Amino acid sequence: PVVLAYANASSTAHFNHLTAQDGLSGSFIEAITQDQHGFIWLGTHNGLNRYDGHDLKVFQTDPNQIDSIGDNWIWSLLADEHGLWIGTSRAGLQFLRDGQSGFVQVDLSQGEVHHQEVRTLAADHSGNLWIGTTEGLLQLDPKTQLATAFEPEQLGLPTQSVITITALAPTTNGIWVGTKQHGVFLLDPRSHTSVPVALNGRHGKHITALTVDRHQQLWVGTAAEGLWHLQSNGQII
Repeated sequence: PVVLAYANASSTAHFNHLTAQDGLSGSFIEAITQDQHGFIWLGTHNGLNRYDGHDLKVFQTDPNQIDSIGDNWIWSLLADEHGLWIGTSRAGLQFLRDGQSGFVQVDLSQGEVHHQEVRTLAADHSGNLWIGTTEGLLQLDPKTQLATAFEPEQLGLPTQSVITITALAPTTNGIWVGTKQHGVFLLDPRSHTSVPVALNGRHGKHITALTVDRHQQLWVGTAAEGLWHLQSNGQII
């Protein structure tokens, strides 16, 4: 289900609840974003939903339609000036260009690595798209749709390391990368170097969420170990 909150001048929040009875295609909501036209997009385990404030439109895989969405299990969503980017569980990255109705498969293949499960998406200050998958990290030029993978050693990790990217947060001097196995680190895309951050003296925490606030301070959500806050002076609280 989806809960929508509205606040009035008295700061009282009012909630609307969307369920299958309203046309929602799935009760597990993995991702939410809003595009430049005001539409709310919802990624579920059973399709992509677009909400206009009144009605829901559902997009699901259709074997008889060549340009239908490639997978119904949606992990991540990102809307930019080009359109909507959709990270799926089994069909990699899908793209819905603004003003069009057909989905495009974005080729993320890097040799024998296909990056089929896209867990997280983010756009940096230059407009580049960052893609976190269960097989690593990629940077995509949204205009050419050409993807470049970052090897484990470029991320300061041993060669052949298993890397599941779970969260991304662009900042003014790079991009914060959260992983399932190796904690969080700051990547400088220009030099392809990274700096790991130890939380409570450990680098191997399972990161679930990242965000950078207006003071450029990092907030880190972890699996089973709560919330961490990295201040601009480097202090972790």
